[in-house]
Amino acid sequence: MKIQLLFSKYKTSLILSVIFLIPACIIQYRSTYPSIFLEIPIFVISLYILLRSASLFTGFATKLGSKIGLSKLATGILIISIGTSAPELFSSFAAVLENQPNMVIGNIFGTVIANTLLGIGCAAIFSKIPLGVHKDVFGTQMAIFFAAVVLSAACLYDGVLFYYEGAVLLVVLVCYLGYVVQA
Repeated sequence: MKIQLLFSKYKTSLILSVIFLIPACIIQYRSTYPSIFLEIPIFVISLYILLRSASLFTGFATKLGSKIGLSKLATGILIISIGTSAPELFSSFAAVLENQPNMVIGNIFGTVIANTLLGIGCAAIFSKIPLGVHKDVFGTQMAIFFAAVVLSAACLYDGVLFYYEGAVLLVVLVCYLGYVVQA
């Protein structure tokens, strides 16, 4: 009984410890003994952890959004999208630290394309009801989406992204998030 109570009290801490400890051990082992037979189970375990974490994250984000008075759209934009963009952000930092700038650009644009086509496509396929979007939301959000892609492409047009262009992109993001909160 005490073990069950202890487990329920520290469940989140235990899950997070396992999520971070197991990959750390596997990475250390993998660097010493590389093997394709180890890569496949790592991929399957990682995919399971990712799916389980996504489910938990979405549930908690929805509760948080409703508690602070955000609409479902604002919750998706402010909490879920930023939370799910964290891996790309950390991957980008890692690529920059390893002097791999092309990895940053490939990661970000690849993610935008995959999230847009794969995310919406799979959601439509697996949804029990047709995905409906209000015309005003669709028009506004699509215009902002296209503007963000065009602005990013314009900044990268010369093949180089300077710090001041990155600052402009961040300022535009902050303005957009402010707009979402006000809407």
